[in-house]
Amino acid sequence: MNRKGVVYAASAALLLAIWPAAADEQLARLRVEVSVEGFKRWQRGEEYADSRISETYHLLTQVRSSGEASEVNARDPNFLQQQIATAAQVQQSLREARARAGKEVPAAATTMEEYLAQQQKLAEDMQRAQAACQGDVGCMMNAAQTFGQQAAMLAYPPAADAPAPATDLDEAPAEARYLDFYGYEGCPGEIHIVINNTSEGATADVSGMVPFRQADTADYRGSGLNVSMQCLASGLVYDLKTQRIYTGGIGFPTPRGRYYYWDRLHGETVNEDTEVTTTAPVWEWVAGQLQQAAASGSASTTLPITGDASGDGAATDGSTLSGEARVAMTWSFELL
Repeated sequence: MNRKGVVYAASAALLLAIWPAAADEQLARLRVEVSVEGFKRWQRGEEYADSRISETYHLLTQVRSSGEASEVNARDPNFLQQQIATAAQVQQSLREARARAGKEVPAAATTMEEYLAQQQKLAEDMQRAQAACQGDVGCMMNAAQTFGQQAAMLAYPPAADAPAPATDLDEAPAEARYLDFYGYEGCPGEIHIVINNTSEGATADVSGMVPFRQADTADYRGSGLNVSMQCLASGLVYDLKTQRIYTGGIGFPTPRGRYYYWDRLHGETVNEDTEVTTTAPVWEWVAGQLQQAAASGSASTTLPITGDASGDGAATDGSTLSGEARVAMTWSFELL
């Protein structure tokens, strides 16, 4: 190899040594298991329905990240408030720098009304300054720039519950510790939902009280489209430092199964392939647990079931609904 070739080879080796390698794509798997057991009673006068609730959910989806960590966690529940607080801190630093330079700094507003009044006055002052330019474009642009800088100095009034900024501007930059994960086309997943909800009671008729029984059951594993939609709708942030996840919950399809109903007057009604209703309040609680959680964990609670409209039977004024749902869940997030 000639001298020029040696120099090129050495330069290439040096570049490889100092140039950061591209981040490797990272796959991960989120698994959620939920079980629900409970009861509820609907009643209106002598009419009633006693129901037993039994539901289990096995949900698994795979997500993908570019592998490049970010300094920002946009799924943190306090993200917006932190951004506002940090912006206010940046603005305060600019105000202090302007004051040290001997330039005028508008007084900080303490209320929204005061802040809006400052904006209005500044806009009127700029209009007068531009009118005094008598059509001189350069003069008008200078006026707009001057008043634009002054507008940037108007301090937004602090909210009573505003959090402190996430970092001090004088400290080292924030760590790149957050991996953003998203669903992707064709990712593997699993859905298995088992429902066994039953009711029995009586409804009023001109001939007297009519007993009835009802069963809503399912053993549903989801279609290919269900699995694909669950995956594509999934997204979360993983904190490499604390090993916590931030999610919007995990979706699942309405299961399909069997509906059975019998009463003394009409006999049996059966539908072997129909949508089966699940206990909706459970999933609000599940989503809340997964909003910010350890990468793996478990939780349980008892949720009250209450209302003044029917749960089973016709919705009528004066009906009441009471009961409870005992919920247990486990989850795990694994880097692959």
